[in-house]
Formats: sequence, structure tokens, C-alpha cells
Amino acid sequence: MDVVSHQEARWHAFENSKKHSIQRLDIHLPGQYRVANLDQIQEDLADIEQRGSTLDAYFKYNKQIKELRELSQSNVDLDNMEYHYYWQMPEHFRWVGRSSKWERRIRHRRVIGRIHNVNYAAQPELYHLRLLLYHIKDATNFEDLRTVNDTQYQTYKQACLARGLAYDDQQWIEGLRESALSKMPVAMRSLFIQILIYGSPENPKRLWDTFKENLSEDFIHAARRNGQSVNSAINRAYRIIAHKLNTKATEGRNFQYWVRTFGFEDIGDYDIEINQSTVNADESAVLEEQMYLQLRGKQVDIVKEILYALNDTNTEKMFFIDGPGGNWENIYL
Repeated sequence: MDVVSHQEARWHAFENSKKHSIQRLDIHLPGQYRVANLDQIQEDLADIEQRGSTLDAYFKYNKQIKELRELSQSNVDLDNMEYHYYWQMPEHFRWVGRSSKWERRIRHRRVIGRIHNVNYAAQPELYHLRLLLYHIKDATNFEDLRTVNDTQYQTYKQACLARGLAYDDQQWIEGLRESALSKMPVAMRSLFIQILIYGSPENPKRLWDTFKENLSEDFIHAARRNGQSVNSAINRAYRIIAHKLNTKATEGRNFQYWVRTFGFEDIGDYDIEINQSTVNADESAVLEEQMYLQLRGKQVDIVKEILYALNDTNTEKMFFIDGPGGNWENIYL
């Protein structure tokens, strides 16, 4: 049974002529093939590994061209031995499934090649592999895609960075640094979580090490008032972040990935339970941020002075605010 989209169904219903056909192209990491039937996954995997995918056949084609070009024989028709981008293959070649190879087309056909979509948040490496295939036409294997100027990078994302096809973590650093100037810690933690889940930074631990004090500022203040260590406050912020990652990072991500990346192997219980006091602290922080954003002019200076006094044991803790009605003294309180 063939399943078509509603756009294609409508196109057929109105009996419009068919302009182009679509050839779906495989995309996968080395040895990690897509399998549709989970009931016989072992049989399907063995069959795919033996036959190869459209991507494997593309690499074989490029390898043949490279070998022929290196021979430099006069009888070799180099015009027919040119490289193509992966997505261009269906335009010039037809895919023979039984023999798993690309054969040059004798007659021109209107065929569009489309590489399968990849979820950036769930599979960042596969996403960047796909990005490289759109910009490199002479790769003979997966390693060639990770090689830039004779330097072979460990990940496809690093190769994309070297080619200028992706951005490094500087954009996240600048965003967090700007947020630290005005946002409350609870909002900082929320932003940090969004970056980790949907931004897929190259070095999450670097972001954590750079901004962990900003992410833990409210807990650090409370720890100092209670005579507790700063590390315990930072660890508390980490546990909240880790808990939310464990509940939100559901798109193919394993929570252990975040633990390994941050280097918190010493925390044994990954299934973190947040007690009621922590939840209440989070809710209070949200309310504090909302009220803080309502402050104007010298009101901000007053609040900062009071907060500073709360964290300084040598400063008086009593203040008198003298102002006419309508100065929002209740917000200070």
C-alpha cells in the first residue's frame, strides 16, 4: 500500500500532469542504517550491510572516478567522469536496487534527489553529515567528509565549523553573557536548558564552567546566609538543570550523555528528585524576576543595595524607604 501526502493526493485528484519524480536518498552514520521493520531488524540490517545504501554506492562511484582520473589514460572520457553532489545523483543516474548501484541515465528524466531529513536536536552528528553532503562532491568515504585542508576532524560538526558551514559556541556565550546582566538565575537556567536541548553546543561543559555562578546565583546567596558552601549551591543548580534535561530531552537523547559531558560522574543518582522546597524556590524566583522587571530608575538601585546588604555580614540589614504613594514600596518588600 502506497501512502502519499495530501498535496500529492490533491494533485492526482485534479488529474494534473506529473512534472518531477522524487528519489529519496539514504543518510546514515557509518554502519548505522535505517530499518523500517523492527520485527526483523537483524535480517534487514544484514541485508542492508551486504547490499549497501544509496550513500555507500555514492562513495563507490566517487572512488571509481578518482581512480580513473589518477590513471590519466587517453581513452578515458573525463566528461562522463565528473563528480556530482549526492543530491544530484538521481538527475544523472538511476538507482538499481537489486544490484545496489548507480547507473548513468541514457535519457534525461526530471528527477529530484532529496536526502532524508534529520532532527538537529536529536542527531547533531547526522545533521552535520547531511550538511557536508550538500557542499562536498568528491568524498569517497565518511572520513573524507571530516577532512578539511588535510586535517581530519573527529566529528562532522567540527568539519562543518572548519568549512564555515556552522557556528561555534561563541553565539551561546554571548547570549548567556548578555542575559546574565538582566535576567534572574531561574530565567538563566531556563535559557541554558533550551540551549543544551535545541542548540546542541559543541562544548556544553565549557558553557557550564563559564556561567555556573550566574546559573546558581540565587542558591549561592541562600547558601552564604545559612553558612553553607558555594559548591553545594552550584551542585543544587546543576541538579535542577539535570532534572529538567531528563524530562525534556526526549528526542532521541540519552540523559547519560549530559552527565558524561558535564563531568558529574560522582553524582550517583541520575533519577533526581526535586523536593518541594526546591520547587517553591523556583516559583519564587520566577515571581522575583517578574517584579524586578517592573522596577524603574532609582528603584533598581534600592533593590540592589538591599540585596547586597543581605549577602554582606558586615552591613546593616535595616532600611527606611521614604517616598510618596505610588512608588511601589510593596515590590521592594
